[in-house]
Amino acid sequence: MNLVNFRNGVLLFTVGCYIVLNQGFMQLRIPPGAGAPLGELVLLIALLSINHMKVMPQFLRSIFFWPLLLWWVFGIARAAMAFPEYGFWALRDAAHVIESLYLYVGFAMAIKVDQIERVFRWLPKILLIVGLYSLLFPLREELRDFSPTVVAAAGEARTLFFQFQSTSLTALVAVAYLLIFRPRKDGPWVVLVAAIVTGLVAMLFQSRTVYLQIFALAMVLSVTHGRAFRRGSFVICILIGALIALPELGIDMKGRLGKTVDINFVLNHIMAIAGIAGEGTEGAASGNALRAFWWGQIWREVSANPMTLLFGVGYGEPLVNFQVGDVNVREPHNSYISIGARIGAVGLAAFLMITISLLRAWHRAYRECGRIGWKIGQNRLLVLFLYFLFTWIVATNQDTFEKPYHTIPFYFLWGVTLAYGHHLKHGAYRPVRKARTMRAAAPAGGGARPAPGGAVPRGK
Repeated sequence: MNLVNFRNGVLLFTVGCYIVLNQGFMQLRIPPGAGAPLGELVLLIALLSINHMKVMPQFLRSIFFWPLLLWWVFGIARAAMAFPEYGFWALRDAAHVIESLYLYVGFAMAIKVDQIERVFRWLPKILLIVGLYSLLFPLREELRDFSPTVVAAAGEARTLFFQFQSTSLTALVAVAYLLIFRPRKDGPWVVLVAAIVTGLVAMLFQSRTVYLQIFALAMVLSVTHGRAFRRGSFVICILIGALIALPELGIDMKGRLGKTVDINFVLNHIMAIAGIAGEGTEGAASGNALRAFWWGQIWREVSANPMTLLFGVGYGEPLVNFQVGDVNVREPHNSYISIGARIGAVGLAAFLMITISLLRAWHRAYRECGRIGWKIGQNRLLVLFLYFLFTWIVATNQDTFEKPYHTIPFYFLWGVTLAYGHHLKHGAYRPVRKARTMRAAAPAGGGARPAPGGAVPRGK
């Protein structure tokens, strides 16, 4: 195994651990305790091992680079200015900017077709692991007694395993993968497994963003993938039927919030998104008022003078004054407000322009797959898009981009998406029409195997 393959293996292992173990893995540092986060060390090693003379020109042609350059230079400069006064906390608050460098790292890994195919063999395995791992959620309290612990930056002890902070998001991506990729003959089993995982996520994780993610999944599939949408409709019907049937069967199932799962709770919880309090969801609805108070307080601070409005209040200081137990809450439970508050209108504008540029690159790649008749390529891009979309949704209600277990996989997979578009644009995949032609199109000497969806990677 050469060093590049080893590096790529470490990258996939690290990103996979962030996806599966989320908050527990986030606490790992070298040396333990006050050392550097593992994700940042892997990022540094990856950046030092990339052939930038070869990769950078291709990267520059794949994205509108100037907003990205502004984002990195301005954000990292703000963190460097705050570091002498605030130390670790300045870097922690700037983690979103620093870890967005995984965009470039993901692109650099996937710039070779065989490595991008490696990613798409790795991704369904990770989604399968998360789907199975989510089934352990009801036993999380008992299982944490058997998990090793790590000390977080704020000083509290966290278990390495069974945190489940981002599991609901990735489990829904696994559901999407099942609905989109599984062949027609597996339809009944796909619907049943998807219904079980979706039901577990919706009923037991008891998060309002989950309902929004399920709705977004249905809307995207209705536009892009009719067969998957029909399967998803069966999943929703099964889920609603289960919510109605559980109380009638005398099954008292309690979720994350300690509330009994039934159709009334779910409807009340959905209404709590708009701040409408119902039975059992008073706390969720009142949380909206607290967030609105935080956001108003932050706006008054940021808009106090033109300099803070343009360039933000910087890194190091908490944005909110609130405490849960012994842990101080630093962010206002909305990543977009955190971006605007930390690095002002300039940083927020750069972030929005980067997002638009990434979406345009995704759309070009998706359209190119359609042009060459490659359904597998479109399906891959659709699953990735749903992961990005679910992350954006969670960021409206949580400090998502301030958490490495969201940010690192998010930007890494965006880098893979950019590389995919680069390969499609430059003809690394060519259309094939029949199974006989696909076999003949494979490179001599055992090159990349043709995908069964209408295209095959070109030979090296």
